[in-house]
Amino acid sequence: MSDSALHPMPHGADERRASTGRIRAHDAWALPVKVLLDAMGVRTTELELPHEYYLAVLMVVDGKICVVTRPGLGEAAREECTRRLLSHHIARPASLMYLEGGARKREAVARHVVAPEEIDPVTAAEVEEVLPEPPELTVDVLDLYRGTLWEPSDGWRSDEEVLSRLTQLAIMHMGATVENFPHDADPADVGAVLALGCDEEGQEHHLIFLRSGLSVGLRADLLGFCLALSAGADSGRAEPDEDGLFFVGMTAEPVTRRGAPLLAALMVQSLGRRPGDCGFLLLEPPQEGPTELKAAS
Repeated sequence: MSDSALHPMPHGADERRASTGRIRAHDAWALPVKVLLDAMGVRTTELELPHEYYLAVLMVVDGKICVVTRPGLGEAAREECTRRLLSHHIARPASLMYLEGGARKREAVARHVVAPEEIDPVTAAEVEEVLPEPPELTVDVLDLYRGTLWEPSDGWRSDEEVLSRLTQLAIMHMGATVENFPHDADPADVGAVLALGCDEEGQEHHLIFLRSGLSVGLRADLLGFCLALSAGADSGRAEPDEDGLFFVGMTAEPVTRRGAPLLAALMVQSLGRRPGDCGFLLLEPPQEGPTELKAAS
């Protein structure tokens, strides 16, 4: 299963409040490993796997999640494999997932997560069918993050407050300006545009344009994503166009990797919003519409 195959989830204040007791894909990367495993009831073990290029396997057996890692991996590699598999499982639950390594035998680098339709089980235990929902938690998410770097600083806040705080962060600490799309600039399917640039003195100064009319929660998540990009977080293989513009779509995937989507989710959460999916798709420059944005930038 590739990152691009994951289904988007809804945004909005109602979804945020409803999910405060539910694990999300970004939690698999942000929570301490022990807290994550305990919260999800995950069992871990080491076992020789059937193919040399498998680093780890996630199985659901008798309703319990079990992560099996190949013997010989270091602690950091085991944690990386566990986080990668659990983030994918949370995003799109499956009864069996393999984590493939790199080109070299037993290379401790996570490359791909696959959830094949037909595959031989790695043990004799019966493997359940695909699960319908992500696992529910019996504790509040706020308790899981208590005392960690990404604990909401003042508890959960309204989406309006979080959007205001993100805007202040952009202006006061990141040297960016946040505006709505310029008049007559309305690129189709684009939720935000990040314009990388400098001011008259040559200092880095970015402009972020947000589409008006979207839910406040979605605008907050989009702004968090743009701030993560402007801070230089990994955007995958995407690059700005020749004018230094990133065009950010309105559709997002669950956060199943490190980089800009994860930083965006954690920035938004630390300011008080339980983020929606922040793996926003970066779009090709639209054929019509960017002229006004270039002029404004």
